[in-house]
Amino acid sequence: MDELIRSGIAHFWFVTIHPFEDGNGRLARTIGDLALAQADRSHLRFYSVSGQIMRNKETYYDALEGAQHGGLDITDFLAWFLDELLQAMRSGLLEAYRVPLERHLPGNLDDIIATLKRGMDRS
Repeated sequence: MDELIRSGIAHFWFVTIHPFEDGNGRLARTIGDLALAQADRSHLRFYSVSGQIMRNKETYYDALEGAQHGGLDITDFLAWFLDELLQAMRSGLLEAYRVPLERHLPGNLDDIIATLKRGMDRS
């Protein structure tokens, strides 16, 4: 099984089973991040799906509820999860470049980052 899909499935089913009265979302995000860390086979990771989910809570709850009430088909949730993963990776890449850019490039850093984002959106 693809490890990225595995992460989304682990997240979905943990939060759906919801064994605890409180903290299910935090634990589900942690389990998803753990699965991604295992997939990366590295102790370094420059992105956070958990943080990305928290930035898009409304769409997260929509995707989650749609899958929970749609039988056993979680395809749409997984598509949403993978899209958020991609956004998290893009954000992580931009943040990873922020420190060197601030030290070595003249000019307005926000303009430089906007240029990088436009280039990433085209790919």
